Amino acid sequence: MQSEPGGSIQMSRVDDAPLQARDTEGDGVVQLRFRDLDGELQVMNAALLGEALQGMAEFVGSLSAERGLGDGPPPEVLVRPIREGSVVVDTLIHAAQQDPFGALTVAGGGAAGIATALRVSIRSLRVTVSSFDHLPTGTTKVTWSDGESQEIPTAAWKALQSQKRRTRRALGKIMAPLAGRSDVLEVREGGATQTSEEITESSPVVVEATTDDYRAARPEPQDSEDSQERTFEVEGRLKSVDFDDNSKWQIVTLEGSRKAIMEDYDFLERVDRGLPLRKDDIFQFLIREEVTSPNGRTKRSWTILEVTGHRQGYHDDDDEQGSDVDAD
Repeated sequence: MQSEPGGSIQMSRVDDAPLQARDTEGDGVVQLRFRDLDGELQVMNAALLGEALQGMAEFVGSLSAERGLGDGPPPEVLVRPIREGSVVVDTLIHAAQQDPFGALTVAGGGAAGIATALRVSIRSLRVTVSSFDHLPTGTTKVTWSDGESQEIPTAAWKALQSQKRRTRRALGKIMAPLAGRSDVLEVREGGATQTSEEITESSPVVVEATTDDYRAARPEPQDSEDSQERTFEVEGRLKSVDFDDNSKWQIVTLEGSRKAIMEDYDFLERVDRGLPLRKDDIFQFLIREEVTSPNGRTKRSWTILEVTGHRQGYHDDDDEQGSDVDAD
């Protein structure tokens, strides 16, 4: 069996009717093209390819679980039969949501949202987030530590933030072929009626991943199947803050007193503009908790994803303004 240059995985919608005969508004294709440094790929390890397909299904499922792709049912990830004479694999997404009248309709922007989420996830392996801003357009502008910025649907951004461990594991699986004969992964997004060749030739690369990105995405040794993650809201107070190191904040809540990583850059900006922080003020925190068991010892870490509420605490007459939070 001959093979085409590059191995491509494309995601779109499929059903019994020809795509050309259907209303494809909202449909789309996310194409994963694995290649070597010469731009070709003659063969691909079957096990690694299978892992990439599983990773894509898990990545989409993780976004859907947190409503990162909308409020409808989770998209179904399908695979077309491999066509003779090539190593092109078409992985199809059927992203549908229930309309008020009970009929299934295609969820708009699914492919574009998934491609953008992949871009953000791969970028996060290389640089850190300097700030982010929720825009009235329903998108979030993310500014990276290297000065570049991009917009992502706010729902997808929040889903990625609340499921960092799951999406990183899925991303590592998607890039698994980079552990074999592949050197580069190209991600493209195109229309549902386009062929794999048309997408490769006409669509710009959304993001490109290398073997270095694959190594960065691989789970750390302490990661195990026993690792757990949850997102919850809780009221609490600020005990101490560190504006030079956002990993050294400490908060007191009904779930305990714990150090936390502050990742709400909007809140930090408000503080920088003069928002006072008092020890007896009450804050509503959205927290991601990660529990791991490296070497049999339980490790629990908190990340403040967002400060969703703030009200002034009680101050006695001798100290109307209250005392400041300890700050470094």
